[in-house]
Amino acid sequence: MMDFGNMKGNGDVRKALHAMVQTGRIPHALMFYEDDGGGALPVALEFLTEVFGGSGKVARLIHPDIHFIFPITSGSKVSGTVSELRSEQFLAWWRELVDSNPCFTEEELAEALGIEGKAAGINVADAKAILAKLSLTPVEGGWQSVVVYLPEKMNAQAANRLLKVLEEPPQKTVFVLITHAPDKVLQTIASRCQFLRVLPVASTLHAADEARLDLFSDLMEALADRNLPAALEVGETLAALGSREKQKTFCKFANACLRKIFLIQQQLPALAGLSEQEEPFFVRIAGRVKKSFPRTAAAVIDRSYQLIERNVNQKVLFCDMVDRLYMMICAVTRDDNTGEITCTYRSGCCKLKDNNWLYGINQEQFKDLFEVRFKNTRKGIYVNASGQSVKMGDLVIVEAANGHDLGIVTLEGPVVGRQMKCKKVPWWAGR
Repeated sequence: MMDFGNMKGNGDVRKALHAMVQTGRIPHALMFYEDDGGGALPVALEFLTEVFGGSGKVARLIHPDIHFIFPITSGSKVSGTVSELRSEQFLAWWRELVDSNPCFTEEELAEALGIEGKAAGINVADAKAILAKLSLTPVEGGWQSVVVYLPEKMNAQAANRLLKVLEEPPQKTVFVLITHAPDKVLQTIASRCQFLRVLPVASTLHAADEARLDLFSDLMEALADRNLPAALEVGETLAALGSREKQKTFCKFANACLRKIFLIQQQLPALAGLSEQEEPFFVRIAGRVKKSFPRTAAAVIDRSYQLIERNVNQKVLFCDMVDRLYMMICAVTRDDNTGEITCTYRSGCCKLKDNNWLYGINQEQFKDLFEVRFKNTRKGIYVNASGQSVKMGDLVIVEAANGHDLGIVTLEGPVVGRQMKCKKVPWWAGR
């Protein structure tokens, strides 16, 4: 039985849920977004315990008016036609897992249910069973609830069946959805839920996550070092994982890691939920890749995930993934002594760069004039009227004819005057 008194983390979310119960303003549908193994289920069960008046049956997962749905398929413990299987047939193993490890991962759930290495989902049989149960009066005469674990794995037929009851649920009915990928939940379902982000508790990693972190760190270090053979070796290891489900799990884990890198780069490390084991690596790698890398790399990982589902050859797939990530790595540095911008990307990456031969020679007349280059070949001379410190290599936002534009400072100082003379721009322009 879970001990809610010893729960750690997510104090703001738990306070908000407590306030909902105390004020009687309980939404008919809540969606908890967690990382894999992030601990949203204990938070949800603590909330339901309050809703059901503190009943100990909730923590023991035996309350007759709380129904659980989770991804299933035919396996070693329960077999049969997949479309006819229901979550309640796996409920005993679900309870054992939640009781022993409430912060379980998707992989641990699959092992507990005897369906490891198989593609599981939520089928229409579960949706029909839930609709039948909700049509009856609650056994204990009060609230009733449906807990849907991983609604993103619900097929379209099941989702459409549940959509109507989500829109107009019976009185005193609350749906609790726990997702790892809110963007993959059917939009018509997600739009009817109140969204809550459950952050991972920064403690220790799961054993499986430690292995994935080792693979991810080897890949990122190889990419940052521009060591293509080492990166391809990691790709070979990924291709040799035991099943496609494990490869898909790694892709989801890698995207979660990219999110952490992005948050660190945005000076928001508290939102990343880093453990002591993870922090040194993520802080180091966040300083070695450019700020656009996490977003572009996430798109590559998502593409790989989709190709795994389509049974593309794994060796070709992961070799292609590593190649694409390798081509994205671009570390730009600026020499404080010479002002030279150096790019460690492939040849021709920064073909538009300029060398400031007059760097360090100050002339008051040009101290606030800068040349800015944009994403194409276009360049322009701009005045720094903000009074902020600007130097070569900085990303700046400038006023444009129709709003604003983003560019990089390529020249500063008296050499800008030479550029203005070549382009026949008067030095007082813009003043």
